Amino acid sequence: MIYHFKDDLKTLTYKLGTPLKYSNEFTFIPFKVDSNEFIIQTPKVFVPFGIQKNDKSKDYIMISFQNKDNDLYTNKFIDHLNYIYELINNYFKDNFKVNHFFKKYKGETIMNLKTDKSSLIFDSYKNKCDDLPIYSYASFIIQLAGIWITNDKASNQIWFQWYNLQSRLENNITLSTYAFKSSIPGHIPKPPPLPPPPPPLPKNNIDKYKKMITMGIPSAAVNQQKQIDAKSSINSEMLLSVKLKKRTSKKDILKSDMNGFEAPSLDSLQQALQKLRSIIK
Repeated sequence: MIYHFKDDLKTLTYKLGTPLKYSNEFTFIPFKVDSNEFIIQTPKVFVPFGIQKNDKSKDYIMISFQNKDNDLYTNKFIDHLNYIYELINNYFKDNFKVNHFFKKYKGETIMNLKTDKSSLIFDSYKNKCDDLPIYSYASFIIQLAGIWITNDKASNQIWFQWYNLQSRLENNITLSTYAFKSSIPGHIPKPPPLPPPPPPLPKNNIDKYKKMITMGIPSAAVNQQKQIDAKSSINSEMLLSVKLKKRTSKKDILKSDMNGFEAPSLDSLQQALQKLRSIIK
């Protein structure tokens, strides 16, 4: 069963399996939930360096919980993992130094996950990816396989063994097929309307043009004659059908521009002058 970071991990029953002795110095103890493996999906965490190699050339991933200020579930996840640490620490603290799996890097809480080529990487659309890029966000399915106990003359210590089983990149979308669209779906553009056909030439003109060609007259000259004949084919009825635009009189323009004032004509001025002279005499 795979638990989710939203689940209440404090209500689960945890157990330590039968110790497995690898040497006089190293013993491994499996970690279980009842009789099942403890596997859980993490919230979105920051991956600053991608997949790295340790000093023994083993692959590992450092994940950072620096997004805890923006995600309440990240805070809850940290709290629940701390609860698991306290269970182990309280059980072994009298005889062993229990090393916490949480570390600090630039003031942020981090932890390391062991990984290998069998751990698949996917994007948000379930497509497989080849690598885990640096400075990315991802969710992980991780397993607390168990704890390592070291017995040597210097000290007795306990270390947690976390594995990355699968990764899912956030905001890393790939398209496996060609996806460009050539036009808007369902929209078929209308072709422009065809121009009207030219007026038919009189039959006698057609016979005339054929005769000109049989006489050896160049085709350019024949085409020019066709244009001349087409212009001359305009008759009086066609001219009468043309509607001329009525011209606006200057008088109307002056009225509109001078708020109704109309200047006197030259005749009216001459008549007024004649009347004025007769009065003076």
